[in-house]
Amino acid sequence: MEDTFALELITKGKTCYGATVIHHEECQDILAAQTILATGGLGQLYKNTTNAKIATADGQAMALRAGCKLQDLEFIQFHPTALDRNTFPRFLISETVRGEGAKLVTKD
Repeated sequence: MEDTFALELITKGKTCYGATVIHHEECQDILAAQTILATGGLGQLYKNTTNAKIATADGQAMALRAGCKLQDLEFIQFHPTALDRNTFPRFLISETVRGEGAKLVTKD
């Protein structure tokens, strides 16, 4: 469903039955035999990020509130090479640039 924001998972005990969402400015429950969370990013948890402003970890927070265990968070994708300017989002320096022979250096 486009333009839909999930608020919370519908659970009883350790079983998930769906989610409560806002769709077209109305709350509604969507029931499901199986629920899969594809929550998007969480880059905004960090001071410096190339992620979009919508990458706010809402999905992970919703899962935690429902009693889910988060794991392997160290494997979250990030891009370590961004141009350090006061712009948002930060400008991503592609791996292709380095692949073509560019060298990343500090101001020193």
